[in-house]
Amino acid sequence: MFGIVWFHSGVGVCRVVAHGGLMFFIIISVYFAVTSRRRHSLAERAGRLLVPCLAWSVFYGLIFYVRRGHVFPENYTLPSMVLATPSIHLWFLPFIFLVLVGIDSLRNIFEKPAVPALAGAAAIVSLLSAPLWQDMHLADPFTQYLYSVPAVFIGIFFGCYGRGDPLPGRLISAIIVLSLLVLICRFHSEVGTLYMVGIAPCIFLFYSNVILAGNKTLFLLSSSVFGIYLLHPFWQMFFRFIGVTSCFLPIATFVLSMASVLLVKELFPGGIAAVWRPVRNRWHLPLVRPASAQRP
Repeated sequence: MFGIVWFHSGVGVCRVVAHGGLMFFIIISVYFAVTSRRRHSLAERAGRLLVPCLAWSVFYGLIFYVRRGHVFPENYTLPSMVLATPSIHLWFLPFIFLVLVGIDSLRNIFEKPAVPALAGAAAIVSLLSAPLWQDMHLADPFTQYLYSVPAVFIGIFFGCYGRGDPLPGRLISAIIVLSLLVLICRFHSEVGTLYMVGIAPCIFLFYSNVILAGNKTLFLLSSSVFGIYLLHPFWQMFFRFIGVTSCFLPIATFVLSMASVLLVKELFPGGIAAVWRPVRNRWHLPLVRPASAQRP
């Protein structure tokens, strides 16, 4: 998450490396969606991703209207307004919503033995073709979508990796890494660099159980990532307003975003439910339970 904050700060030093944090985030999101045994409804996905996207779009839209006199950038078309939102960093939420809903719909296909090889091949082809598409200038957020496609294939590949013969999986993993080295060394492609940064911790994570162990500090940090992602542009604007620049900008932004999220967690341990419950009890509003909880 710190890499994403650094990238959004606009600091030139290590910016491409920091961008790799986004690729890591996409890969593990897809990986856990593919490997999860839980079935998510469309409403659950929307509640988790689109509702926060809408709420924070209103929040940032109001700020931009006060500061600039308009909610969206003036060159935005309707698709950009819907998918990129007033604050461009929120583009990820509609994108990952579409990806995860697609995975939920095609879950049975991932059981087929050919899927890991096909996903790995798609990842390799999309990465090696990066010199053809990395300089394309598309409207927001379609450039971001284009850069993220290989990460989706890599996430599917890793998610399906353990369901077949491990030897082909290891071979495909090696070819993916080799493809990134070709992009970096032969084409001097920033895509190779940011994907190498993104995939390296994924390989460590998926091939070992070290990070998956019950670590309370790690759990606290990981559970704060979503809040930091939503909140950090606000603190970035604040620090720019008071004159914070250079490498201090992303560091201060990350620290204060993390502190804000942890403070909210401390004040409202139950999240939104803790805020809603007193209102519901005061006005005697009915509690709507999910259908699964209503069955005997």
